Amino acid sequence: MTPEWICALREREGVSQKRFAELLSEIEVTVKRQVNYAEVSYWETGERKPGELAQAALNELARRRGITLE
Repeated sequence: MTPEWICALREREGVSQKRFAELLSEIEVTVKRQVNYAEVSYWETGERKPGELAQAALNELARRRGITLE
């Protein structure tokens, strides 16, 4: 999961980093957790990588939208 993939997924959704974080927080994965827009920014710039739960939420959002980004 690259910064470009995350940015492309958000851009396909057509939302701000803040709204993207909210969408990810709404996705039920093993343990529900809040994502904030600063995390999205870090992911998109490559400063940090999403953790396991965040990756699961990103993949689930892409799956629900029928999006395959490589």
